[in-house]
Amino acid sequence: MATSLVAPDSSVLIAGFAPEHPFHAAAATRLRKARTKGQLIAHTMAETYSVLTGQAYGHPPDDVLGYLTQFLDRPAIGLSTSSYFKVLGKLADGGILGGAIYDGLIAATAAQADLQLLSLDRRAARTYATLNADYEILI
Repeated sequence: MATSLVAPDSSVLIAGFAPEHPFHAAAATRLRKARTKGQLIAHTMAETYSVLTGQAYGHPPDDVLGYLTQFLDRPAIGLSTSSYFKVLGKLADGGILGGAIYDGLIAATAAQADLQLLSLDRRAARTYATLNADYEILI
């Protein structure tokens, strides 16, 4: 699949923001390249905000919101509501359970919008493949 736009998942967005993250340099470099031809998926914004403002990182909400804003040259996108049940069925058929369901919603959104996902999460690759999403694992 040849897509022209990319969508970083929360693993890349988190690493790109947090200098203390072990993959910060790689994520920040890739995000700089993707900024002009990227788009955010709404669910990744919520996950990124949750993690970066939560106990593990504890960054101020305004800093995280400012960070996310730089990627919003195009409106964030979400999965169409009419697709949710069909996506859940595909995930169930593929044996995707528990928290991985959220990776599935991201993958389905990317596939629906013809976006290539950028990820640092090797565990998500199986879910992304189950939903035929185009993806690149950065490291």
